[in-house]
Amino acid sequence: MKFLLNFIFRKFSKIDKERIFKNFISQINTNLIRTLIQISFPPLMIYTYGLEIFGIWIFLLSIPSILSIFNFNINEAAKIEMSIHFNNRNYSMVNKIFNNSIISSISLIILLLAITIIFFIFFQFDLEILELISANKNLILISIFLVFFIDLFNGIFVTSITFFGRIDINSYLEIFFDFFGKFLVIIIGLISGELLIASYAFLGNSLIKIVTYYYFYIKLNKKFIYFNSKLFSKKEIFRLIKLSIPHYMETIVFIIRNSFQIILLGIFFNAYTVGMISSLKTLFFFLPIRLWGILSKLLLYEFTKSLTSKKIYIFKKIFKKIFLIVSIFLIIYLFFCITLGNKIFSIWLNNTYQVDLLLIFLICIDAVILILGSSFKLIGKSVNKFSLIVNIDLIISFIIIFISTLLFMEIKNYYLIFLLNITGSIIYAFVSVFYSINLLKKISK
Repeated sequence: MKFLLNFIFRKFSKIDKERIFKNFISQINTNLIRTLIQISFPPLMIYTYGLEIFGIWIFLLSIPSILSIFNFNINEAAKIEMSIHFNNRNYSMVNKIFNNSIISSISLIILLLAITIIFFIFFQFDLEILELISANKNLILISIFLVFFIDLFNGIFVTSITFFGRIDINSYLEIFFDFFGKFLVIIIGLISGELLIASYAFLGNSLIKIVTYYYFYIKLNKKFIYFNSKLFSKKEIFRLIKLSIPHYMETIVFIIRNSFQIILLGIFFNAYTVGMISSLKTLFFFLPIRLWGILSKLLLYEFTKSLTSKKIYIFKKIFKKIFLIVSIFLIIYLFFCITLGNKIFSIWLNNTYQVDLLLIFLICIDAVILILGSSFKLIGKSVNKFSLIVNIDLIISFIIIFISTLLFMEIKNYYLIFLLNITGSIIYAFVSVFYSINLLKKISK
């Protein structure tokens, strides 16, 4: 493993290499555990709750994420700006950015909470897919929405412990609570089979999580970051909002391409179909995306540091090596999908769902194209300059939903949405490549 990192980051200092190695190991470990969780959770949910309840749970978890449409994701933009000023040793600016991001985040949470209350008042969730839990659906939804808001607030603490290039602590905390939350849901299922109790346990896990993150925020930032209302600046808040727009758009694209599509499938198809497609995407879409996430999370700070210090030559050498490794991985992955995908999926869920190779292939192709495009988009993202890529991707994602809705009204064939996804991903990849090449030319001047 160290050989691979030395191959990529040969020009970096010993201290940087040690930090990168710790981050990389944490990403490998946590993603390995997360993969095991993703693989084991669907069959365990099906075993303890049944196919219909599993599909309902997936559907319910997708609903609060719609609120992310109103989430400007200020913390992500703030983290990158803090990293830039941290590398320039402008620590007072780091404090100023962080304090204004806290104020902005709290204001946003209050706004989203008001929207949620209005949403609950005027929408009754009288959907066919929720008939099995009609007696408790509102209480379950309230618990799931509270988890969403707690995680949103926790983003403040995540920023404070990751902006200086250390992502290992956050990685280990994140995977622990991901495992613990799902573990509680399964245990409740074995004991009572009540989804309402499971949702309460899910909420309890989230409360413990935010308390733990607060502890690490205090522990790691005693001499550096602090909350000071005197640093409040309207100008800085508006600047952060402007910088956060592409990050916000990126979140919207993810919601539309994933959660929104699951909801759309839930409206036009049954819980069985929703559970099947969710399981397929877990294994053949989110798994490779998560593996790419190992590198992207690791590289984001390193790209920021290299581009901020104008080390363009070193950056280009690193990127070429990374793109080569990613391309080789994707070729192997695609071969794996074609030859063994169907068999492994059947074994994984004990032949619960009947799928064909074409559906698996379409999902895999979409994942491959997205990863290739995202590797180039990461260049602009590392310096908060990737708005054009995300805006085009957003337009494409809305078009996919619109066309899919029209088609599903006439043709009940869910393959259509995956063909549209692939078309959109190809356009996204081409835009990412050309924009990033031009951005590098501008930074080099």
